[in-house]
Amino acid sequence: MGLDVVLLQNVLAPYRLPVFNCLATKVTRLDVLVSAESERRRSWSIDESAMDFQLSRLRGLMIPVSYVREVPVSWGLPSMLKRLKPDVIVCSGFSLQTVQALIWRRVSQSAVVIWTEAHLHEKRAIRQRMVPSVDAFISAGSESRGRLLDMGARASSIFTAYNSVDMLVFFHRKSERSWSSPSFAFVGSLVEGKGLWTLMEASKLLHRDGVNHRIEVVGEGPLRDALEAEVVRHRLPWVFRGAQDAWEIAEVYRSAVACVLPSILDRNPLVLVESLCCGTPVIAADGVGSARDHLVDLQHGRVFRTGAALELAEAMNAYTTRPLSHMMRSRLAAESAERFSPSAAACAMYDAVRFAADQRAQDVVRSRPWTKSDDL
Repeated sequence: MGLDVVLLQNVLAPYRLPVFNCLATKVTRLDVLVSAESERRRSWSIDESAMDFQLSRLRGLMIPVSYVREVPVSWGLPSMLKRLKPDVIVCSGFSLQTVQALIWRRVSQSAVVIWTEAHLHEKRAIRQRMVPSVDAFISAGSESRGRLLDMGARASSIFTAYNSVDMLVFFHRKSERSWSSPSFAFVGSLVEGKGLWTLMEASKLLHRDGVNHRIEVVGEGPLRDALEAEVVRHRLPWVFRGAQDAWEIAEVYRSAVACVLPSILDRNPLVLVESLCCGTPVIAADGVGSARDHLVDLQHGRVFRTGAALELAEAMNAYTTRPLSHMMRSRLAAESAERFSPSAAACAMYDAVRFAADQRAQDVVRSRPWTKSDDL
């Protein structure tokens, strides 16, 4: 049986395009409904001719609640669902759109799937009330899977689809750059939640002990002025690159001995996957979702306690003295490319969609009024 699927997204990020194209080959029809063309702090451009699915913009708006987060408010979703009559609706997280989809589920035969990156440390009671009405879940790793189980989801209804990246951009090759000092990459928004002050303290410890190193910072944000002032005050070897395109970011990863993710709480940052696919190990705080899923040994990276600058400094020092060889980085990139491929993510998503459709069909049959013909 073919499936008509509607996938709800705040925006269509370029790195999702290969995944959705793969998913489109597995279903009868895939409609992606977005609330906005891009996030206000990014200027993404999407080539619609490269899409194997239907893209539509919902009537509504995106309300900024912080520098890095926007909440979609849409009033065109019910009419779109009425027109499309999907077999399955895949919602992005526990949002207002998810509530609308669950209301639609009650008056239709559509199944609902929630695709979530919820972290174990997130506690929101309203989400728990939604769980019994959801037919299946797509988690981004063990952290979100554990949170779903805590909220009462059945283990059999949870399917894991890791983040994926554009393998044409993020792949391993020998870097065209060479630095006199071992380089560490930080890629992300310059905001409090990213743990940049922990990285700053670790850099101070290395600088105090005479450890030769360099921090390449890619990104913008409200903390930049304060960070630059602190770097000047302590004469630290930091370089601020500002916003960069994907090709430039990939080269920053390749030229680094490791990528550093010191976030206080970060769901499933794409940075981790991008770095590994470039063959660059990652040093991540335990507040980073899925860090322990992917950083399984010293070849892949290390995990330190959130806010522990000394632990971070020790991990960074290890990579300055024993960086991975070109062969080990190639092996890491090859393993990561297989793990984080768009086709792998699309297969997991399809398994969730198929499961949800089957579960919903069974629920509809069970909820039908009994008639005498049922016994014949």
